[in-house]
Amino acid sequence: MMEINNMEQGVFRSRKKCKKYLINIKKLQKNGKIGGFYQNNGDSKEDANIVLKEFSCMRIWVKTLLSIYGSLPNILKLIDSIIAKNAANPFGANYGESAMDQIDRVINLTDRKNKLLNIYLLIKKMIENVGEDEKKLISYKFVNKITIPALSQKLGCTERNVFRKINNMIDRLAASSIERGWTICFIESQLVSEPWIMENYNMFKLEEERRRR
Repeated sequence: MMEINNMEQGVFRSRKKCKKYLINIKKLQKNGKIGGFYQNNGDSKEDANIVLKEFSCMRIWVKTLLSIYGSLPNILKLIDSIIAKNAANPFGANYGESAMDQIDRVINLTDRKNKLLNIYLLIKKMIENVGEDEKKLISYKFVNKITIPALSQKLGCTERNVFRKINNMIDRLAASSIERGWTICFIESQLVSEPWIMENYNMFKLEEERRRR
């Protein structure tokens, strides 16, 4: 499980403090320090570190969720069709499989579908207040996988500006997700058994580590 899970209780304790921290997130990111958070607000360095770690992890999850958003409707439909096929022909799907095995398989598929549906609805909620320009940015970067140089040409601005726009948007989505009370623990619990999604997560995690160097 991810390191953030070991700090879940601390995250809950610092939820209110998190909002104060998020107000100054740009300043803290600029100088790369968290000192201003706990010194100015009288909070402990431990709480500041917990909130900063949660925010960093949520940034990775925001990127991951945006990258799978366009695929989820088709995947949910496919799972539905498999479940319906099994229900219509319960004893003909896999030769030699017992009735209980097939029931278990349908239950597992239904559970998988429900978790992916939870995440799909969460993403829709997360981006519901995003402006039209940022919706286009999400579509270009995370759905259609357009590179930064290609986006720079498409949008008529420098690569640096494109990179800045994407990072500012990710910051806001991560901050608003935390403010809504969404936790890393919940997101992970819905997706940890989906290797294709965790592969995306690990890719963005490496990207974030390079960005912070």
